[in-house]
Amino acid sequence: ETIVKLLSNTDESNLQLTCDKEQACDRMSVQTLGSVALNCTDTEACLNLNIHPPDNSPDEYKGQKSTISCKGDKACNNLGFTVATDILVDCNLMGDSVCGGTGSTTTIQSTQGYVTANCASIGSSGNNTNSTNSGEACKEMTIVAKSNIDLTCSGDEACSGIIVMGGNELILDCTGSGNAICNNMNINMTNKIALNEFKCGGDGNTSSPYSCANTTINTYSNNVIFDCKNGGCAGIQAITNNDDADIKMICQGYEACLN
Repeated sequence: ETIVKLLSNTDESNLQLTCDKEQACDRMSVQTLGSVALNCTDTEACLNLNIHPPDNSPDEYKGQKSTISCKGDKACNNLGFTVATDILVDCNLMGDSVCGGTGSTTTIQSTQGYVTANCASIGSSGNNTNSTNSGEACKEMTIVAKSNIDLTCSGDEACSGIIVMGGNELILDCTGSGNAICNNMNINMTNKIALNEFKCGGDGNTSSPYSCANTTINTYSNNVIFDCKNGGCAGIQAITNNDDADIKMICQGYEACLN
């Protein structure tokens, strides 16, 4: 397949890229120093798309924001997205395995800023009205940020198997509906004075039981909060590498913190 390269040499640039047909931007390569507004609106529209800075480019944070919006079955599957800006990710749209899925290599990385991501499958996808929704909105995605990470997950296996690596605060919200929302995640946080908060499981019949089950957490934070409901923290393995850590664990409901 032909690889297309778009080159922007200024970190003040703003690239808007819309891929609105099936496999429209498949295997496209984009090099840019500035912010990116990416819209992927059909089945596999941005499959294997790779957005990254040029080699040996300056890695400078200027408070810009990039956005990723994905709609359609596997719309952003195997996406590579690396920028120095903050990143807002919306996989909270219609489709099956919108931004991830079993075997996905999707990687979202902010080398200087934060990442805020919404991951939820909510119905039939994009232009494919016959699609069946099996969830896995961000399954097995990798999220990397120098600063904060704010991740909200809902729907069957929405964030299952995700790898999270951050350099500051982490807020993980796995209180929505669905099965195995945040199971088997692998989380590594390196900042010693930033909050790490894990919200696993919700109230009532609509929320997911065992939402963060068997997740592995390795953190250097001095302020760690687990809010666990209805098996939400069952089987979690948490390692805190801070002798001064203040750890708060709230266990409510059946098998909330089952080991």
